[in-house]
Amino acid sequence: MAIINSLNRRRVIPNWRDFKSTLENGELKCQLDKSFKIPNSDRLLQERIDDFLNSSSIGTAADLVSVAYVLEKYENPDVKKALDYIEENKKSASQSLKDLGEKFRSQKFVDQDKQIIQDKPISPEENYILNIRTKIGQIKKYLRLYPINPIAWVEISRLYSMLGQKTQSEKAMKIALTLDPNNRFIIRSAVRLFIHNDKADEAYYYIRKTESLKFDPWLLSTEIATSCILERRPKFVKESVSLIDSGNFSNFSITELSSSLGTLEFYEGSSKKSKGFFRKSLLAPNDNSLAQVEWISKEDRSLQFNTDKITIKNPQEAYAIKSFEDCNWNRALHYSESWLNDIPFSTRPVLIGSFVAETFLDDNEKAMQLCKRGLIANPNDIIVQNNLICSYAQANMLDDAVQLLERIKPEIPDLSDENKIVLQATTGLILFRLGEYEKGRELYMKAIENAKNGKFEYLKNMAHLHLTREEINAKTDQIESAITKTEKEILNSTDSDVKELFKIIKKKYESEKNK
Repeated sequence: MAIINSLNRRRVIPNWRDFKSTLENGELKCQLDKSFKIPNSDRLLQERIDDFLNSSSIGTAADLVSVAYVLEKYENPDVKKALDYIEENKKSASQSLKDLGEKFRSQKFVDQDKQIIQDKPISPEENYILNIRTKIGQIKKYLRLYPINPIAWVEISRLYSMLGQKTQSEKAMKIALTLDPNNRFIIRSAVRLFIHNDKADEAYYYIRKTESLKFDPWLLSTEIATSCILERRPKFVKESVSLIDSGNFSNFSITELSSSLGTLEFYEGSSKKSKGFFRKSLLAPNDNSLAQVEWISKEDRSLQFNTDKITIKNPQEAYAIKSFEDCNWNRALHYSESWLNDIPFSTRPVLIGSFVAETFLDDNEKAMQLCKRGLIANPNDIIVQNNLICSYAQANMLDDAVQLLERIKPEIPDLSDENKIVLQATTGLILFRLGEYEKGRELYMKAIENAKNGKFEYLKNMAHLHLTREEINAKTDQIESAITKTEKEILNSTDSDVKELFKIIKKKYESEKNK
């Protein structure tokens, strides 16, 4: 049976986009409250420019670049002259000054000579893998000229991740971390990469090393989410709450931190505190904090928020979750595809999209397409492969279904209990489609029994539903018994997809019965 069980316990892990998109989203801008302005900033910058132009030296160049960096004046031509001066006289420059110059260049990636990093997004429609490899080649060429630019190493790491090349991706990311271990963009990207690769301990190591952790709300949020994945108590909860209450940061800068604290309180059983943090996160949400609210609302019906009028950049994940919960299947599929295009290495949009396409829209071709796309970045993901097997079976491509199932069978003993249950039910599906109804039914019933024993209520209900659907498709003598049993089993379910699928199955049963 196709499934979406990787969505359990969503955390506010940073979304990893290219540098330009992250910059445009506002996640790298000055984090102080918008009402806060550095006094006489223009005069301060002009004084440093005049000093440098009147008496060019390493000292005056350093003063100008330092002030420009703090004021985010990346495009000023006189600042560029100072950067060039430091580069030409780097033997006389301190290491910290050279590092600052490199950081400045990293922030300035929209220059014409660096356009190669900021090219248009890679289209999933045509020559997807070839286009990624071409882009990797271009950035390799760029890195031969600028080998100590850490942002370029992050960009190539992301492209390797899109191809499922974990070793190359991690190697490139570690170079970036060595070059600039305190850069917010690099740290958050690295955390997402290592967690994606099931290396949360390594993600935690790098976030804890960051010097600005206790003072940066974006990094504090990341530390809380990573700690929770590792089932550890976050180190800086009090500092995080104080930072939010200080009023020194814009609502946007603390949106993910508020959401992470809300999630922490939610799973620790404090609904009242949780609700307060989530409300604060919605004052100026980004895509991650809005998606978290939609997910929490699905987890607990008592935590409901009015998000209808909220407009953000990259709302795909939030809209996909909300559409799924509203049983708007076409919309859920649409936003799952958009979400995958935005975060192409993630399995979550693949699983939602393929599940919806196959289970509710009878679009097995689309489900196969999404799964195959997901397997480019995640070639060994068991549940993506499971959903592809189900799509093959539903489309009566049984040779392909059996071949893929046989390929992953050696891995089954090492899987989690949940995944073993899913694959038991999927094997039951294939046997039904092969006409071996008794064997198929037996495997479905084993999956149901194991789900009951493990207290996996959602999996139990889904196995009942899929078994009933197969009994109807096969026109067996067990249909009425299956319908009755399934209706009883799902009676107390709060999952909208469970109830909606039963309606569809029962309608099909009644239609077949009246023929």
